[in-house]
Amino acid sequence: MAFPRSCSLAIALLGAVAPAQSADHPQTLPNLVAAGDVTADSAVLWARAEQRGPMLVVLATRPDFRGPLRSQLRLVRDPTLPSKFEFDGLQPGHEHHYLVVAGLRGISRGSFRTLARPGRHAGVRFGVSGDSRGELAPFVSVRNAVHRDLDFFVELGDTIYADYPSPKLPLPQASTLAEFRIKHEEIVAERLGLNVLAGLRSHTAWFGTIDDHEVTNDFAGGAHPSTDPRFAFTTESFVNETQLYADGLRAFVEYHPLRDERYGRTGDPRTEGKRRLYRQRRCGDDAAFFVLDARSFRDVGLPPVQNPLDPQQVGAFLVGSFDPRRTMLGATQIDELLDDLRRAQRSGVTWKFVMVPEPIQNLGVVAASDRFEGYAAERSRLLQTIDQEGIHNVVFIAADLHGTLVNNLTYQT
Repeated sequence: MAFPRSCSLAIALLGAVAPAQSADHPQTLPNLVAAGDVTADSAVLWARAEQRGPMLVVLATRPDFRGPLRSQLRLVRDPTLPSKFEFDGLQPGHEHHYLVVAGLRGISRGSFRTLARPGRHAGVRFGVSGDSRGELAPFVSVRNAVHRDLDFFVELGDTIYADYPSPKLPLPQASTLAEFRIKHEEIVAERLGLNVLAGLRSHTAWFGTIDDHEVTNDFAGGAHPSTDPRFAFTTESFVNETQLYADGLRAFVEYHPLRDERYGRTGDPRTEGKRRLYRQRRCGDDAAFFVLDARSFRDVGLPPVQNPLDPQQVGAFLVGSFDPRRTMLGATQIDELLDDLRRAQRSGVTWKFVMVPEPIQNLGVVAASDRFEGYAAERSRLLQTIDQEGIHNVVFIAADLHGTLVNNLTYQT
């Protein structure tokens, strides 16, 4: 898109007025701003305008916006579609500040920190949460997180509940791209005078992945559509090729500060050409973290155990769960994860944090079909590799249960 040369004057003018913008200046963009998918030297900036027209983002390394400025300009044609701006060549382990201006009245500011480069021990502090239903906004339980000086925050699945009514979309299921967008916008919109998640996103680097409610409850993206009546009347080979899945994932990527990545030729039809949400990042020599997609490529869940006192039901479930052909992560993703864990260990990274939306604990066979226990062969392969290859200090962080559990992990062969 070519813009008039007068845009360079607008950028220069913004550089002149930016120092007057204080941290408590009114934030007038409807969902504030966000930065995410950061590395040691790059980031994706995100904002949504309420009207058509130009949107300008200015990036600086100082909060007063003095010194070198970098900028990008975008023309907003669809106000329901957020804009993203990718910047690279940033300073590793450094605080960055940015302003986004849209139209005559829209302006918001944000900040984020790039990750430390390899070879440094700078420490790391991060936050994790999941399960955001629109009617429960404004999510005051994480209101203090903005003051915790976080390096990054991970939104670990169920970032919306597309299959539950909410104030802005009182329908039992979002079924179009426009409806999925409404669900996502609702989560980062002001409610009851507060906008907690949007405020947190504007003050720290953001990562995110899906679980099931971004599309519909307990779906299995790697299963054939005929296995699920909600997808049965389609001709695709996998649920992750259906229109409902495509609309849900598109809206998710649009409303998060993430790069739109896809797998190339993997040799696996479940993943080839599909969206790639898996992320691995390194925070100096202190930590590496790995964000998984445990939903898009999984096999259909096993029949649930109705009576945990019935040894035949329990035995059938356990035998089925140890079928080595069954996968939760998909062959491509689990191979990526294991290779990246090995690389982190060889590189001397102290901590390895694996972010998985589904619980990985052994909690028993009750309601286990949708958890990692229902894919026990793959779970055991993952944990056994970590154990036997001496990959130290691995911590799994999961969501979905709406509670807090802390325990050591074991596995069976």
